[in-house]
Amino acid sequence: MLKPALVVLCATLLVHCSGSDIELRFEAPELPAGIVAENAEWEAISDGSIYSDGPVTDALGNFYYAAVIDRKIYKIDPQGERTVFDKDTAMTMGMVVSADNVMYGCRNLDAQIVRYDWEGNYEVLAEGDLTPSKNEKSKFIPGEYCNDLAVNSDGGIWFTDRLNRKIWYVNPNGDVRVVAKDFRPNGMQISLDRGKLYVGDSESPMMHAFSIGENGSIKELPGFFEPLVMPKKRDPRFVRPGTNGMTLDADGQLYVSTFRGIQVFDTNGSLLGIIRSPNGAYVSNLGFGGVDGQWLYATGRGILARIRMQSHSRNQWQKPVDQTDD
Repeated sequence: MLKPALVVLCATLLVHCSGSDIELRFEAPELPAGIVAENAEWEAISDGSIYSDGPVTDALGNFYYAAVIDRKIYKIDPQGERTVFDKDTAMTMGMVVSADNVMYGCRNLDAQIVRYDWEGNYEVLAEGDLTPSKNEKSKFIPGEYCNDLAVNSDGGIWFTDRLNRKIWYVNPNGDVRVVAKDFRPNGMQISLDRGKLYVGDSESPMMHAFSIGENGSIKELPGFFEPLVMPKKRDPRFVRPGTNGMTLDADGQLYVSTFRGIQVFDTNGSLLGIIRSPNGAYVSNLGFGGVDGQWLYATGRGILARIRMQSHSRNQWQKPVDQTDD
């Protein structure tokens, strides 16, 4: 078992990235107390999946995750019993439980956005075309339709299309359009007040924040986030952050999975510190769970693990939180 490592201070290096000069960070502040429980260690959950993703929790504390290569979604109840929720997922990756306690997912090989009931049945909300993967090594996942989802309070859905470098929006009537493009989006969350959309970029140290407008429109908020901490490589030209899934806690703090671990940001976009990933493995996604919402779950390559937190989830089916200044 590994205790979460805290990395300290900040060193930067100026590089040219995405048309602008960005200072690469290789160190981070020491993670404040009050986030991870004292002396907490990662606990492995026996699974055996090659790759897991999409950890979500419903209003009753049931935990769900996708075993992507196995094409299944599993449910773990509060007593720890695991059952199959969906036995043929078409390589579902993105999953989210909305503000009204409804689960959505992306059936990748069918190129569909779907809405589940709690018996594991689904209805198709949008359908498109599968984009074949250009990576010859990607024999397990031959293509994608979307990677991550976020659901607005009116039922509108944003989803990331990382292979085509776009963010799409599906309105409640099922109409689909592009609302942002020209970066490789990976991972997204809506702020607690539902006024901002946070989106990662797996190729750049700069994450994106957008203000949310009418009918799913979004507007970039440049410089909202501090740069991510990068892997330490000899040649910075080839450094990527590996930004992937993300989740929020009850205080609106954002937890982002990257090559360097789980990077934690406050509501103003400032980096608070890093939690080391379980066994140093690559984490695909994150989600709070448990009846009390004080377990942080991590999915990824050959891992399914959890760590006890002092911070806890804010149940997304509750009313939005006002984060405006007094």
